Amino acid sequence: MRIIDNMRIEILILAAGNSSRMGGINKLLKTTNSLRLVELVITEANKSIADQISIVIPPEKSDLWGFLDNYSIHQLRKDDTKHGIGHSIACGIEAIKERYPDGVIILLADMPEIKANHLNIMIRNFFDNSKKQIIRATSSTGIPGNPVLFSNKFFNDLVTLKGDIGAKKIVLKNLKFVLDVPLPDDSAIIDLDTNDDWERWNNLT
Repeated sequence: MRIIDNMRIEILILAAGNSSRMGGINKLLKTTNSLRLVELVITEANKSIADQISIVIPPEKSDLWGFLDNYSIHQLRKDDTKHGIGHSIACGIEAIKERYPDGVIILLADMPEIKANHLNIMIRNFFDNSKKQIIRATSSTGIPGNPVLFSNKFFNDLVTLKGDIGAKKIVLKNLKFVLDVPLPDDSAIIDLDTNDDWERWNNLT
């Protein structure tokens, strides 16, 4: 258990999407440098100072996800990929809140430029700014992005999310509690939604 200043932060990785813009290929299982995309994200999360890591994965084709057993991570199976990102967040927070962490970082599994030190920066900013209950990553130029850290004060709101509407609406309703934290370059806004996104990123790594 990793505790800093008597506070605990967990990470929730969202990996249950259907990759609809990738032509039927699950982008998270595509490999680069011998690791699947989702493994890159898990590895960085596990290297951070977060207390525990959970991942929401699809219910079908569970054999494709057997590699997760190699990682120290809680596996949460969403009952239906069609329910959208809101349902994934609600599913994850419902399980995590039983451990009473002080907050949770919601991390998208298709953001390979998010590194352990970025997550640590967000966590330390949360510890150092008690009046700011939401820590939002931005690009180096201030463009809002991901991940986002939510205090446990927002867990009851997060578990009510449904459909394809994520946690952005909660952020926008509570801007006075938001602290924007710039991360290097475009790491907070690079996500691999399409084959073109993948190829462009893969050519740069």
